[in-house]
Amino acid sequence: MLRSAPAQNQGLLSLKQGEAVLIVAASTIDSNLFYASSFLAGDPITYLQIGSKKMLLLPELELGRGREEASVDEVHSLLPWDQKIRKEKGRAPKLSEIQQVFLKEHNIERLIVPQNFPIGQADPLRDAGFEILVRKEPFFTDRAIKTDQEIENVARTQAITVEAMHHAIQLIAKASIQDDLLFLNGTPLLAEDVRLAIHRYLFDRGYHAENTIVAAGDQACDPHNRGSGHLPAHKPIVIDIFPRSLSTRYWGDMTRTILKGEASDEIISIYNDVLEAQKIALSHLKAGVDGSEVHGKVKEYFTSQGRITQERNGKMEGFFHSTGHGLGLDIHEHPKIGRARSPLEAGNTVTSEPGLYYPGIGGVRLEDTVLITEGGHRNLTDYPNELIV
Repeated sequence: MLRSAPAQNQGLLSLKQGEAVLIVAASTIDSNLFYASSFLAGDPITYLQIGSKKMLLLPELELGRGREEASVDEVHSLLPWDQKIRKEKGRAPKLSEIQQVFLKEHNIERLIVPQNFPIGQADPLRDAGFEILVRKEPFFTDRAIKTDQEIENVARTQAITVEAMHHAIQLIAKASIQDDLLFLNGTPLLAEDVRLAIHRYLFDRGYHAENTIVAAGDQACDPHNRGSGHLPAHKPIVIDIFPRSLSTRYWGDMTRTILKGEASDEIISIYNDVLEAQKIALSHLKAGVDGSEVHGKVKEYFTSQGRITQERNGKMEGFFHSTGHGLGLDIHEHPKIGRARSPLEAGNTVTSEPGLYYPGIGGVRLEDTVLITEGGHRNLTDYPNELIV
């Protein structure tokens, strides 16, 4: 059953006497902090959980907004502790000194912190006698199971991602072919042009994308190569779009591989194998299945088709990345669909993205984002898979 808990209850850990959760970060880049507080700040702020209460310690600059926007129980100004320490020591205090005073006033001895907790914050706290316990990701396990509102957030971002993909594919479909290269309105059609068109489309609608992939030929054989230069005809072009909503902060993710011109029998065969692998992966995505099992089914299928993964001439070829990953407030989060065990649960939003890559021929990858349900999944990516455009 999917959760519908209000944001106020998100991000609570079970704590022992004398323990507290501490996160110090800018919530614009730290998804755990934003998840727990729903408060967006571009500079480092202090988040605490003491008992079952969630708290923020904020400078005066953020105080009013924090009390209006944050989904926490208490928002404290740093000013009273700042003034107290200034009076005692005759100087401006460091943030860690204010944190220490606040924690000691609440009888805290042990701090639960995430893996990315800054050592510059941890060392002064250790020196002051606090025990630091690092909690591995997922720091908040409930993040993996999305609430109804979170599912809607991902679905909205994915819907815009689909629109941006269609916009990009239409640009390539309209191109003409001259000397095995693509031209649009008499001008060379560059990977950079298509990427910029995608980014503009998304930004105009309140979404941000940064490392969108528009990669053809051998460039696409490196799955994270963004792509550059004049786009070729008769070769597969991998388009991978993964934007984030500027309002909700939730991501979308999809990939299509297209070709303008004539596809060789070899490319068609590779494309059909990837398409079938994606169908296999999707058919196994449901609550109770382990992500490693889904990944194994994809690898088994590719092997049965003679698609061996290996290093050749210093480069990898075949299928050499995971089948998928969770996404939400991070583009890559739990659960995983790869070699490591990672159980799937209803409410997970995950990708399915098998691919095959052969230097000298090209790369093919197809990716959908789906919602895991008890009986299977709901595909949030309403767009066809068609090679020739």
